[in-house]
Amino acid sequence: AQNTDAPYWVQEFLKRAGKYVDTVAVHEYPFWANNNAVALLRIPQTTWPVYMPQYRKWIKEGVNAHGGNYANKYVEIALTEWNSGDENVMTAKLENALFVADYMGSFIKEGMDMAFIWDLYTQKPGLGGGHGLIDAENDPTDPFATRAHYWVNMMYARHFGTKLVECESDNADLSVYASLRDDGKLAVVAVNKTSLREVKATFDIKGKNVGNAKAYQLSEKEYVWSSSLYRAIVNTGPSESNVKGGNNMTYTFPPYSITMMVF
Repeated sequence: AQNTDAPYWVQEFLKRAGKYVDTVAVHEYPFWANNNAVALLRIPQTTWPVYMPQYRKWIKEGVNAHGGNYANKYVEIALTEWNSGDENVMTAKLENALFVADYMGSFIKEGMDMAFIWDLYTQKPGLGGGHGLIDAENDPTDPFATRAHYWVNMMYARHFGTKLVECESDNADLSVYASLRDDGKLAVVAVNKTSLREVKATFDIKGKNVGNAKAYQLSEKEYVWSSSLYRAIVNTGPSESNVKGGNNMTYTFPPYSITMMVF
């Protein structure tokens, strides 16, 4: 599992066994306390933007430096188990969805090969939350009740593309990621990490003429968790809307929201 010492363990491991490595597999729960939403939502910018350059450097030193057949060998980096942290109430709230959207986008941007969130069904009523994407036992209104981070995974799987596109935000409270889909459409993910403030943004899209967009959005309008009931009392899934687009369009992102725009 990832912690402050783990990256250096990987370095030593690759020095000793790099010839035999095809994939570096990592587990991470980067904010185990999971007791402060502001701290949690800062995590994505401090993890894989730091880890990935280290890992690639150590792969070159521990694998490619052997030369011969190893000189150009590509070693995959796989996040084979991950979530925000301990299975308290934070894992069931909208904040976990915001974290998942931003953390996954950052991992993709930094050059990931594969990622598997933990997990599908695990729930911990005694702790107030659970890592599971689905609750099959504790919601009398729904035998397969979805959690907020389920919807994020669905949005990425259905709407995000396969070719990463350079995308930056000049607002630290708004994380953005973009890709081209196989159908040629541009997909942009925006995560507003502020709990009370809307963020108005102007898009500056270069190299591709875009028209109107379809927006898929998860916010407090679509998902609200009740700690006392241990279930979501609002859980409609992402809303859909048509957005007037263009290469220099403006859009206002509501507080605590994940928006997937497809142009």
